[in-house]
Amino acid sequence: MKKILLASTILVGTAGFAAADNNNFTWSGEAYAGVAWSTTSGFAPEVTASFTAGMATTTDGGLEAGAKIKIKAMGVSMNKDHTDGGFGTVTANGTTVPPEGTISDASVYLSGDFGKFEVVYDADGASATTYDVNFKYSNTWGDFTVAAYYTYDPSGTMTNGDMGVKLSYSMADYTFYVEPEWDASVTDYKIGFGASATMSGFTGAVDLDYENATTDWDWKASVKYATGPYSVGAFVEDDGVDDQMDYGANVGYDLGGGVSLDAEYKWDADTTGSIFAVGVSMKF
Repeated sequence: MKKILLASTILVGTAGFAAADNNNFTWSGEAYAGVAWSTTSGFAPEVTASFTAGMATTTDGGLEAGAKIKIKAMGVSMNKDHTDGGFGTVTANGTTVPPEGTISDASVYLSGDFGKFEVVYDADGASATTYDVNFKYSNTWGDFTVAAYYTYDPSGTMTNGDMGVKLSYSMADYTFYVEPEWDASVTDYKIGFGASATMSGFTGAVDLDYENATTDWDWKASVKYATGPYSVGAFVEDDGVDDQMDYGANVGYDLGGGVSLDAEYKWDADTTGSIFAVGVSMKF
């Protein structure tokens, strides 16, 4: 707060210095407006907006230190995550937990030749008193990338003690990864494998996951094609121990300037429910 007040005072008499100080800040935002339909909720309008503020500085020793905060406005939206139990339901006017219209997430990081360490506050808990703090590390050596995390949940439930590491290797248009994880809620491990390729406008990916607690293998295949302002994508997925197929498709038209027209359809076999949505996406 003191720095903000000081910068405002200096701005009056020293515009050049204030402009240099503002180089430490970045701003980005996104918004969406449209209409959606689901077998659970019927038709519903959608309107959401949020922005992210970033702050960064460099120490005398060359380390970059920074932070980001995300602010979500109150809005109305349909849950389009077919792997979530609330798929197809609608939340509105700050009825979500935590409530919309507040600063929802924050992250603080330190970055250098050693990689990037980050501490992230995630307010997407099951109630107003639960939240996660994620400790993350990432680094890249040539074509190899490592990303690791550990989750602390002060309530001591579900996510407390979750941890994992993702090792990736990129070669020209191809990327491969392996991702072992520990799931504290079931005190057992799971491991993921995947590969993706991009060429001539096509992007394809295949993911394979094994969960030891249920001795279950799941898989997902997706493809996307983009040419000019047009894009189209589709996926099919075996998600869960019942071996039923989820699937979906999406199309988009890029208007330029971060604005696009989008439509999508998804089917969830577990709930035998589906959603359809069409709207305008904006990125700033």
